[in-house]
Amino acid sequence: MSDTLYYEVGLLDEDIIYLNTLQEDPMVRRWLGMLRRCYSGVSLKDNPSYLNVYVCEEWLRFSNFKRWMIGKDWKDNHLDKDLLGDGTLYQPSFCCFLPPKVNFFMVESKSKRGDCPLGVSYRKDRDYYEAYCNDPSTTKKVRLGTFDDPYHAAVAYQQQKLIFAKKLATEIREPHISERFVSKYESKLQDAKDKLAEFLGTNE
Repeated sequence: MSDTLYYEVGLLDEDIIYLNTLQEDPMVRRWLGMLRRCYSGVSLKDNPSYLNVYVCEEWLRFSNFKRWMIGKDWKDNHLDKDLLGDGTLYQPSFCCFLPPKVNFFMVESKSKRGDCPLGVSYRKDRDYYEAYCNDPSTTKKVRLGTFDDPYHAAVAYQQQKLIFAKKLATEIREPHISERFVSKYESKLQDAKDKLAEFLGTNE
């Protein structure tokens, strides 16, 4: 056991014979990666979205994180804090392991779309809205059509996103996590439909 605090917060409270083997241990590697994302100054500079993300007190001790991880479907999967939680805290009830393709599918680039809804862009030169959705099986962008307003475009995007989500859900081995994944996109589609209904109601 080492007295060293990794990233000034994490205690590796299990014996590791050679320090240079730390990154070779898959459980240690994921634990250190989690700490790095939240507490490394270099990492936070490169990815400031983690500035207000923390690791719970329990998981600052490696042995607690390892005990939780042993019972999960972690091999070849990514540690996720967003699907079950609000994305601000790594803790047992908020985290799960997801296939890389699923984890990437959930990424939302808020800074790139301006004021438009997710998956929607405005073509000022032609005065219409477009909807696109990335196909996770090919990583190619699928064009969903053009629209007179962002609300119809957003519904088209969320409908296609849900179709892709249902296909991806079959790659998640734990049923309750698979169900939560699909439910996430069902809720997003319903939210888009509600905003469209409100828009149509105010423009009658």
